[in-house]
Amino acid sequence: MWLQTWSSCLSSGVAALLSKGIFGLIFAGGPRGRRWLCVTSYSTIPATNKAARCHLAIGKLLVNLFVWDLVLSRYCGKSKNLFRIAISFCIMGHTFILAGRPMTKQKEAYLYAVAAVLLWSTAASAFKISLRYVDVLCLLFYSAVASTVVLFCCLLFQKKVGLLGKLAGRDYLHSAFLGCLNPFLYYVVLFKAYSLLPAQQAQPLNFVWPITLVLLSIPLLKQKIKPRGVIAVVISFFGVYVISTRGDIFGLRFASPTGVILAVGSSVIWAVFWIYNVNDGRDEVVNLFLTFAFGSLFIFFAMLLFAKVEVPSLYGMLGAVYVGLFEMGITFLSWLKALKLSKTTAHVANLIYLVPFLSLVVIYFVVGEKILVSTVIGILFIVGGIVLQNVSR
Repeated sequence: MWLQTWSSCLSSGVAALLSKGIFGLIFAGGPRGRRWLCVTSYSTIPATNKAARCHLAIGKLLVNLFVWDLVLSRYCGKSKNLFRIAISFCIMGHTFILAGRPMTKQKEAYLYAVAAVLLWSTAASAFKISLRYVDVLCLLFYSAVASTVVLFCCLLFQKKVGLLGKLAGRDYLHSAFLGCLNPFLYYVVLFKAYSLLPAQQAQPLNFVWPITLVLLSIPLLKQKIKPRGVIAVVISFFGVYVISTRGDIFGLRFASPTGVILAVGSSVIWAVFWIYNVNDGRDEVVNLFLTFAFGSLFIFFAMLLFAKVEVPSLYGMLGAVYVGLFEMGITFLSWLKALKLSKTTAHVANLIYLVPFLSLVVIYFVVGEKILVSTVIGILFIVGGIVLQNVSR
């Protein structure tokens, strides 16, 4: 049964790809192309296998996106098509493989985690592009507001708004403190770093936060660090040094000392936020909503003091909304859902190591930065140190 279902999904997907690919290229995704896509029906999949039918629908969507990518590339040049095609086929293949197996909680956790990782991988590019059209505080304000609205809608959908009235005054003070750390201070420092550094440098330098979390846990949580943990810290910060100097490790020439300090400093702020948030017993969505609501207020007051309160251009607003939805709001919820469904945190937490590498791919194709060898080597050291630190626990 499994092989039959998998084969049906695969053959249906290939048929949809061929029909839509050939006619979509000719008619640019017109009505005839869409009719050919609909030739592939769900009749080849048993009615009881709802997961397979769902994944086939996703596969069809991906095929459609894939063809539109080819159509657009006809007008945008073909120099970067091969990698986009490879990614599209990989995603479609993964979708069809999943379709033949029953959906379990752990598999659902992986899907939520992968969705969060893919969205976070676009964040660095979104930051860099958005900062071309809007300043730091304006971008952060509208992003935080968008995230707050999404989180409030989630509270309404889950019928948790009543929990807000059951909180004590100290809970709101704690949320105000967390909101001051994140999104206010954290993203102000991070966005400023992105304005000074290339995205391929700012992103991995900020990703060092698990190591700074270990270091801050020593004075704040009275935790001890093992010898292997010390080695892990040294390895990761050597990666930071390699990226900061662009591989010129003996020349001691930094691309932007201020940008490097801000990017690494943002990881410190995030680590402090994580430490004071980890033992919070409140509902996760309620906690996130209050944190971003207070953070939005702090950002608004900062705009009144240090910038102009204005509506950004269309591109600036779209960038801010994208960051608010897919870097902050929806992505946080997706990651929390993955952690909740997973058997253990480790089952999905390791997927986070893919973010810096996937980010480089997006930065190269979307932002247009030439990826330096030193950036890749530095990321390997940073991630290697983080992995070693987790093993040493």
